[in-house]
Amino acid sequence: MKIECPHCRKRYRIKDEKLPVGQKIAFPCPACREPIELDLRNAPQPGAVPAEPVATAVDPEAAGRLKTELLHQWEDLPPMLEVLIKTRRLLDDPKASLKRVAGAIEADPALAATLLKIANSAFYGLSGNVSSVQHAAVVLGRKTLEEVITMAGTSEFLGKELPGYGLAAGDLWRHSLTVAIASRQLALKKMPKLENDAFSAGLFHDLGRIILDPHILLEKAQLERRINEGGRHPVVAEKEVFGFDHADLTADLCENWNFPPAQFLAIKYHHAPSGSDGDMLSYIVHVADAADAGIYDSGNAEIGSPLLEDGALSFVNIDEKELAELMAESAEAVEQITGAVLSAQ
Repeated sequence: MKIECPHCRKRYRIKDEKLPVGQKIAFPCPACREPIELDLRNAPQPGAVPAEPVATAVDPEAAGRLKTELLHQWEDLPPMLEVLIKTRRLLDDPKASLKRVAGAIEADPALAATLLKIANSAFYGLSGNVSSVQHAAVVLGRKTLEEVITMAGTSEFLGKELPGYGLAAGDLWRHSLTVAIASRQLALKKMPKLENDAFSAGLFHDLGRIILDPHILLEKAQLERRINEGGRHPVVAEKEVFGFDHADLTADLCENWNFPPAQFLAIKYHHAPSGSDGDMLSYIVHVADAADAGIYDSGNAEIGSPLLEDGALSFVNIDEKELAELMAESAEAVEQITGAVLSAQ
């Protein structure tokens, strides 16, 4: 389908299989960030007559075995993430001094170096004035320090290339940062007490893609058939082929790592918050993720999979224009943060 932004008149081509048929959707224009609306409720369904029936490819027992195997691979935390979680626990302890927190961070030189790059980015307005981890801890304060540590601690493993999903190195980290920052801002507008949970859930929401990516690559042909011929959304296709999707996998992983229940619930339902029994955090992460997915492939003049559930915007009390502005601010923040990290490498 070809569309034109009603505001800046830039034209885009969207693959039919990426459109959520039967829904009214809205997403920000990659060029001007103003909302583009599409009403697909009367559109013909893609692949209405598949070449062959599409059936679930795996039985529940096989799905359970595969899921257990994948989770077992990440039973032991990656070194940087282990330091990250230990440090966040220290920050949650009011008795732990900032000197002790700084010492825990400095135990991983790579984490400490990345933290300083982010702390000195234009986003935090310190621009080269922070010279040590302990200095950063004092200047930033506990709350902001926890945020910066979390960004630094995820940069390595979220920054990997994912050939199965067609993501270049750094794409997933940028997307995750954007969703984290936008989720935090949405939480501040609707329910400020969810601010920290929103940031963490947004940052980790797609972690399962890293674990599932080799299997996505192996099953690429079958997944594409289900998406192109069967009219499935990519997440639905994942669930049919593997018996679970990357959101299920991420939620279980975060539960195993003792993340707060509110966070792994939001991660589990970030594609379909209506299944969360009205959980506000699930809707917040969903809206941020869907909005950023709308510009995910903008570099190719093609919009990604803007699947936003009906009523999601009203649930979090934001309209399309406000969301477009918020996403533009979040994207700018991410460029400042990632630019500082990459330019210093």
